[in-house]
Amino acid sequence: MRVYSEPGYGTTVSFYLPLAQAPAEIVSTPVEQVSAARYTGSVLVVDDEEDLLEIAVAYLHDMGYSTFKAANGADALALLETQSIDLLITDIIMPGGMNGVDLVLQVRQCYPKTRIIYCSGFPADALAERSLPLIDGPLLRKPYHRAEFGASVRGIMDAHIADLQSVGPSRAIGAY
Repeated sequence: MRVYSEPGYGTTVSFYLPLAQAPAEIVSTPVEQVSAARYTGSVLVVDDEEDLLEIAVAYLHDMGYSTFKAANGADALALLETQSIDLLITDIIMPGGMNGVDLVLQVRQCYPKTRIIYCSGFPADALAERSLPLIDGPLLRKPYHRAEFGASVRGIMDAHIADLQSVGPSRAIGAY
């Protein structure tokens, strides 16, 4: 060991160790692989904004869901005739004669087990004028962040799974 000190400049401490006789053995500690949770189920996203539609579908796909998309209510209803959907995520205000609330009313009549999440980028006062009193489910504000979007979807889908488990295995199979 050697110590060198000079007033006004500081101190240096040096340690000298003998050279090892054999090369050091490299021991690697296995790192546990943590992967994102994968979920199952089918989700239909309805939005007239193509960019947000693609973002939502990408988020859902990354989470493991089977995803479908539609740009308007009529296309969504046509798709629902051919696909079993667990969750519908719909924009509230869309052009084309059918808004998200109208779509949900029809979905609830024909497919009552389908879960619903509404989404909108409009301010609350604009929604109140148009359809806020008719919204009977969770509302996700656009633009949404991945974590917020994922938490909303998982919350609805987890509740759906819990409902299926509470009815017992024989009825749960036919519930989809």
